[in-house]
Amino acid sequence: MKSNEVEPDPSEGKIGMSSAKFIGLAGRYVYMGQPVIPVANLMLGDTLLVPSVDGKGEMQPNREITREELAVVMMRYAKSCGIAGADAEPSEEGITDWANVSSFAMSSIGWALANGVISGVDNLDGTRSLCPHDSASRAQMAKIILNVEAMRG
Repeated sequence: MKSNEVEPDPSEGKIGMSSAKFIGLAGRYVYMGQPVIPVANLMLGDTLLVPSVDGKGEMQPNREITREELAVVMMRYAKSCGIAGADAEPSEEGITDWANVSSFAMSSIGWALANGVISGVDNLDGTRSLCPHDSASRAQMAKIILNVEAMRG
């Protein structure tokens, strides 16, 4: 194990976030006149939860997470814990901004909708919006995490 990795600590056979680790970081770097840009990825076991941003090696931990990014992280987390849920195609009926979902998040948003992890935001006209590029609020994040944990049964 490399010095920058965290030893997994499964609790009662469940995979917890305590076993998550950053990979791609060296224990130390030697300045050779050029910038060093490590590619740091957050892993949970063999599952990539959060890749570095735009392939630039930046994690940007203070940047707010978007709703579609949160769906991607939660689907990866659920599948790594064996709580994959249904892979059914969700109904796009009544969702006004389905076309705004980024291609990288399309399957995760679909999974989250099909499994009741997310439901979208109700509009006054009775339709729903996913608001995929909006920042996830603390309340939305808490509800999504609880919905995924409820899938454990």
